[in-house]
This record gives sequence, C-alpha cells and structure tokens, in this order.
Amino acid sequence: MSQPQPQSLLQPQPLLQPQPLLQPQLLPQPLPPQPKRMIIRMMIHSALLPPQPLFPQNITFHLT
Repeated sequence: MSQPQPQSLLQPQPLLQPQPLLQPQLLPQPLPPQPKRMIIRMMIHSALLPPQPLFPQNITFHLT
C-alpha cells in the first residue's frame, strides 16, 4: 500500500518537470521588452543630449 503512494508522488514530479521547461520559455519573452526599454532610455538620453550642449553654450556666453 505504501509503495503505490510514492509512485503517485512520482507521477506529479514528472509533471513538474515540463513546467520548469515552460518557465525558461517565458523568461526569454520578458527579456526582449528589456532591450526595448533600454532603446527608449537611449532615445531619452539622446533627446537630453541636445539641451546639454545648449547649457555649455549659455555658460560660454556668460563667460564672454
């Protein structure tokens, strides 16, 4: 009687194995959005770059 019980426990374990396989598949999906966010950050930085040169220009005007 005790033997069939562990067997039944072994059955759910193999079922858990395919689940971890699905997890790695879900992991690569969240990874693509991250690079996209990085690209958005890069675009924001590039947008902030133009104002940055303007500040030094204003400083040069003050110096002159």
